[in-house]
Amino acid sequence: MQLTVVFQKAVYADSKAALTKYSYDIARDNAKNNIFVYVIAPGPVEGKMFESLKLDVKAQCLSSMPTGQTIKVQEIVDVADFLASGKVPSATGGVFDLMGASWAH
Repeated sequence: MQLTVVFQKAVYADSKAALTKYSYDIARDNAKNNIFVYVIAPGPVEGKMFESLKLDVKAQCLSSMPTGQTIKVQEIVDVADFLASGKVPSATGGVFDLMGASWAH
């Protein structure tokens, strides 16, 4: 059982890293055409999916967050609005980490 959990975490982390790298490559290739790419990487987001988790899993997620709470959907919307405003084109390829200074990814 433990090996399965470790493997699942590794696959999850690897897939997240691959998407981030792919986004960086797209950003680099398209910035000259004023096409900007950003990655928003939230921690546990409030909602039905989070609520459906087992209590121990929820507790583990929340304990990794310095605020001790889930990410509000509006926070993600606010970051996306800011990035879409065009005010930070030099941040293209950037990862905007909404994990509350958490090391867990």
